[in-house]
Amino acid sequence: MLAKPSKKSMQTMLQEELCSSRGPLSGKTIRKIDPVPGGCIHQAWRLEMKDGLQLFVKASTPDAFPILNFEAIGLKILK
Repeated sequence: MLAKPSKKSMQTMLQEELCSSRGPLSGKTIRKIDPVPGGCIHQAWRLEMKDGLQLFVKASTPDAFPILNFEAIGLKILK
């Protein structure tokens, strides 16, 4: 779960949470982060990794996790 924004940059927080040894992108490095506008419930970013991989990342507060889970199920169905 991502912490609420503090004095750390978003790039630092995402790098720490996603790329740490326990994160889903363990050992990878984020080269660039661009905010993705348009959402009103969650925050979203486009990540460019050092190896060129591009990812879409969405984060929210813990009470909104059921919504994120529902979205993930819908995306799996569309896949």
